[in-house]
Amino acid sequence: MCGIVGYIGSSEEKSVSEILVTGLKKLEYRGYDSSGIAVLEDSKVKRVRAAGKLNHLEKKLEDQKFKSEIGIAHTRWATHGLPTENNAHPHSCGSTVIVHNGIIENFRSLLSQRPELHSKLKTETDSELIAVLLDSVLSADNNHKDEEEHFLQSCLKVQQALEGAFAVLALNEKTPDTLIGWKFGPPLIVGKSKNGSFAVASDVCALPEDTEQLLYLNDHDLFQIKKNEFSLFAKGKKAETIQWEKANFQQMEMDKKGYSHYMLKEVHEQPRAVREALMPFFDFSKREFNSTNDELSKFKELISSVSDVLFVACGTSFYAGLIGQSYFE
Repeated sequence: MCGIVGYIGSSEEKSVSEILVTGLKKLEYRGYDSSGIAVLEDSKVKRVRAAGKLNHLEKKLEDQKFKSEIGIAHTRWATHGLPTENNAHPHSCGSTVIVHNGIIENFRSLLSQRPELHSKLKTETDSELIAVLLDSVLSADNNHKDEEEHFLQSCLKVQQALEGAFAVLALNEKTPDTLIGWKFGPPLIVGKSKNGSFAVASDVCALPEDTEQLLYLNDHDLFQIKKNEFSLFAKGKKAETIQWEKANFQQMEMDKKGYSHYMLKEVHEQPRAVREALMPFFDFSKREFNSTNDELSKFKELISSVSDVLFVACGTSFYAGLIGQSYFE
């Protein structure tokens, strides 16, 4: 799974690049083989990418002193193309830069419909096509008067053209105070802080600690963030109301807790995880299931009507599936 982070606003304690990298560190549990960030500074995209672990990216950022209040970042798990710096996100084309989590299933059909786009592709990834398409749509209409509205409408067109699974963040040099994102499939959460800053990430845990409100995007949602202004579009139509939730910082904890890596942490967390999963259904003092629990009763009814249970897994999950098979039998 790739991980994405975006930020727009100002912080007295950290630069935008530090906020982005801190968010990426909290997404390391998803696995990755390269990483990168892009910021808009003086209306110009500045991009830094690196293959390998995040410390390689941090080393390249040591000499970079960005004076920016907007940026996007990404950790990549290679699917299309090798895990190289050139294939690492963010991807750019013209004045546009994007990060993407997911897969563009109509990648080849889009290119067959628009063969002139081939020459603009510089990487082996399907994700780069999003930036190329967005740049093409932006360049096709030069008669607009409002750059921000033009960028928004162009993103809506590209969103509708894509098929597959995607969480996308996009920046454009001509709209240096605007961050746009959309999703279908992979998670994308927007966080709002008290000082008016906004952050976006693949997981709540990657949002800054001063996040006060959360918005979990639904499939087909697209948002536009300008300084201190947030707009949400559901299936192309602007939402009249937006349901923000209060941030729960206990949910936002995601670190190794002293373990050498996330898998070891997860192994040791299993007893607690199983206990918490069973708590609504099991009386631990009596060591028996709660027969009055409605959800458990519904589950019993469902299972009694099922003739086959199929476990689908790979890797170590396959062994867990075998244990599950034994229990269900």
